[in-house]
Amino acid sequence: MPQYIAKLKEDSFQHCSALLDQKGIDYLPLQHIHALCLNASRQWDLFELLGAEHVLRIDRDVMVSLINDSKTNVIQQTVDRQWALQRIGAFIRRIPKRYAPPKVAVIDSGIKAHPYLRLAKKRVNFSDEKGTTDRHGHGTHLAGIIAGYSPVRHNKQLNPFHGVFPRLPLCNVKAFNKTGTSTVSRIIRALGWCIDENIRLVNMSFDLDQHHPALYEAIQACADRGILMTAASGNDGRPGLKYPARYREVIAVGSINQENQVSNFSQFGTDLDVVAPGENIYSTWRDGRFKILSGTSMACAHVTGTLALMLGLKPDLTLAECRQIFSDTCERLPTSLLLQGNGLINLRKIVQQMRE
Repeated sequence: MPQYIAKLKEDSFQHCSALLDQKGIDYLPLQHIHALCLNASRQWDLFELLGAEHVLRIDRDVMVSLINDSKTNVIQQTVDRQWALQRIGAFIRRIPKRYAPPKVAVIDSGIKAHPYLRLAKKRVNFSDEKGTTDRHGHGTHLAGIIAGYSPVRHNKQLNPFHGVFPRLPLCNVKAFNKTGTSTVSRIIRALGWCIDENIRLVNMSFDLDQHHPALYEAIQACADRGILMTAASGNDGRPGLKYPARYREVIAVGSINQENQVSNFSQFGTDLDVVAPGENIYSTWRDGRFKILSGTSMACAHVTGTLALMLGLKPDLTLAECRQIFSDTCERLPTSLLLQGNGLINLRKIVQQMRE
């Protein structure tokens, strides 16, 4: 049976919830957007059930997928594991000292426990699987890019592994299952949890081809509470960003390769904010292993780590201030602004400007 999201008048939420409780009908409350999620044979049945005078809009609860990042067919020993961090200037010495780390959430497939990751105690599962562990791998990979850290050399290689903000405790917000799928209602509940837990920064690497009103309202609710959000632009390599990256309340991130060229898969357009390394990115994986992936999700995680550092320097940082800092400090690449937004993030210049 199809599932729908019923957008209610603000003063009708409690009434309709009580009505469904009385009738013994299962539903999911989406308090922050004054909506209910429930099953119905037809969309119009919900107007009759809840009362047309209480319902503003009915949206289909559509499927959402993680961005389809690709596994790289290269030998790990031939890849410079730290090229991306070196390119954006993410050296350990730039980690803010004497500052409390911000609360950062990764809405993804979960995060698998890993010796090179530090997770916050706050974790939650909104997927259709049990537990918060990562059965897909995507979320664990992003977590390593943002906050991974190894105090010793891994596999006796010359370069120790670390993320942009090493040892940053990440909040594991699982919304996607082992196949990398979820629904809009699960994403909305995850965003609502971030509001309730006073999260300051959210990483999102999933996509929709079309605008979804209920999801946008949840994004707006987060933005109204000062939550910064990042989203990957998409991996189809065509004009126009995926949603939620296209929303102006979100910092949209595209990808570059080791030659400082915009990746051929990176989606682009006027809504793009910045680009970051996204090809041949070495990071943590399930079962204590490591893997190399390519995609705008990897680029997005680099920007999330950068924003976490910026929040460490200025906890009350706003979205407008972030965009201004990016405009002032990003490295312009020799290509169209449509492909790169403000350009390649430069952590050295960001820290320098914020400390002046």
